[in-house]
Amino acid sequence: MKRSLSSFFLSLYLFTASGHLYVLDETLIAFLTKRIVEDKSLSLPDSFYPIAPPPVIGRDNKLYSPCGIAQSILAIPFYLFGRLIDMAFNLDKVASIDYPCILSFSLFNSFVTALSAAIFFIISRRFYSQKTSFLITLFYGIGSMAWPYSKYFFNQPLTALCLLIAFYTLYLYIQTASFKHLILSGSFIGLSILTRTDNLIVIPVFFLYLLLSIKNEQQTNLLKTIAVFFLPIVLSVMMVALYNFIRFDSFFQTGYGDLKNSEFYSPIEGLYGMLFSSGKSIFLYNPILFLLPFCLKDFFLRRKNEAILCGLLFFVFLFTYSGWGCWDGGGTWGPRFLLPIIPFLILPMGLFIEEKRGFKKAILSVLFLFSIFVQIVGISVDFNAYIKITRKLYNSDLPIVFYPEISPVAGHTKILMNKLFGYAPGDPVVKGYKKPLDFWFISLAKLIPFEVISCIFLSLVISATINLYLLLRKLQQ
Repeated sequence: MKRSLSSFFLSLYLFTASGHLYVLDETLIAFLTKRIVEDKSLSLPDSFYPIAPPPVIGRDNKLYSPCGIAQSILAIPFYLFGRLIDMAFNLDKVASIDYPCILSFSLFNSFVTALSAAIFFIISRRFYSQKTSFLITLFYGIGSMAWPYSKYFFNQPLTALCLLIAFYTLYLYIQTASFKHLILSGSFIGLSILTRTDNLIVIPVFFLYLLLSIKNEQQTNLLKTIAVFFLPIVLSVMMVALYNFIRFDSFFQTGYGDLKNSEFYSPIEGLYGMLFSSGKSIFLYNPILFLLPFCLKDFFLRRKNEAILCGLLFFVFLFTYSGWGCWDGGGTWGPRFLLPIIPFLILPMGLFIEEKRGFKKAILSVLFLFSIFVQIVGISVDFNAYIKITRKLYNSDLPIVFYPEISPVAGHTKILMNKLFGYAPGDPVVKGYKKPLDFWFISLAKLIPFEVISCIFLSLVISATINLYLLLRKLQQ
């Protein structure tokens, strides 16, 4: 079932991929991959300067990305795949990265998010029945921000995958006392830190979960367990320090301190924005989370340690990013920085599903359908193009966060309705959106032969359909 599930999500995510990059953060990661492969360098090319505002000036007055290095390295096979596409179709070049490579970069998180969904299902099976695990995996895979972010090249999906595997392997260690699982858990926490240095905030949470779960061990074994757990984490931190030194002649300078809006302020605005605002609320972009308050008590009573881990991850991410000057994610779809903890918020909902009351099933169905709708309007419209239109109209980013009438969810809905049914043609935002729907098979229609697009299109549809059928059949059995 795990194989059918991951194949279904991968087919779906590849089908709804965009085929392009959106914002500066993605471009920084992509350019670094190109430089590593082509020039064996960790600096960015001088040609980066006229394309976007310069990143950070480091050693020898060269430009460096402040982003973590892990995703740039893991994306190397996708860059090479883009080269093969270029050899096959000889597509035009865009900026300093070949367009086929941009296309292949845009597929990276389709694979990452499909794998995350499969890992989430495996974790869920430790707590719930197969049917319940399948349903909450659907909550995560198509009813949360995970689906839209499978289209983008941000590093939050990779963070989510690392944290899920770290949790699963740590849980396995607690069940089996096998050090290989403990090493794996520490390694994936380390990989998350190499992906984003600010993921250091998760170390105390996972360490506390480990201590709560093994508190009865003898002191000698406890010290050995702690040492094994922290060894790969310390190695990863040392690699981050070395990467910092190579770029900035300092073990502690990451580059983020030199960026605009990198200061920390009172978290009040960020807390309100990420929880309740019309433009960034985690509940608005993931309506299925409205069920969470009804599951917490039972989940805590049945899975106390896991409940503490999930709750602490949520509060650590929420309070850390709410005080940052760029808490809104810098003009992106939804509360980007909270994406990695969404699977940990969905996990307790299995208890809600397993209750047999009819009215709860009705509430669940309505919220799930609404969640899917929100993700569909998210994947169908280019969020960056929409934000640029609203910035031009209102001369600020604040309205898009705090004005309900131009919330991205509302704006994307109007644009999608206009594209499909001609709805709201007089709306200034709808009128200003000139792009087609944000899918690869539309943007590539003029670049790749129709026969090739049709073949890929049908293959993905057939794959998703067959795997969904197999999943439903296994559930009936």
